[in-house]
Amino acid sequence: MRFFNAFALTPDGFQDFEKMRKVADFIFAMDTNLAPIVGQQITLTKHDFAAVLPRVDLLRERADEGECELIAKTRLGPFELGL
Repeated sequence: MRFFNAFALTPDGFQDFEKMRKVADFIFAMDTNLAPIVGQQITLTKHDFAAVLPRVDLLRERADEGECELIAKTRLGPFELGL
């Protein structure tokens, strides 16, 4: 909800939480033509591999359907590599 108190939206901020909630509901109800998977991120480590693998599979499935693109990043020493 911090976003809705940004200066660009309301120079004085929302003084009324209910009004801010209504504005948020209105903005979130607008159709963006983006699939729900868009913007999701995961962090995969050797410690949480089993828990995160189903999400990796979901991301791959949605990418195969054209709903999103996959970007994988890793670190090799001081370098960040993107795939």
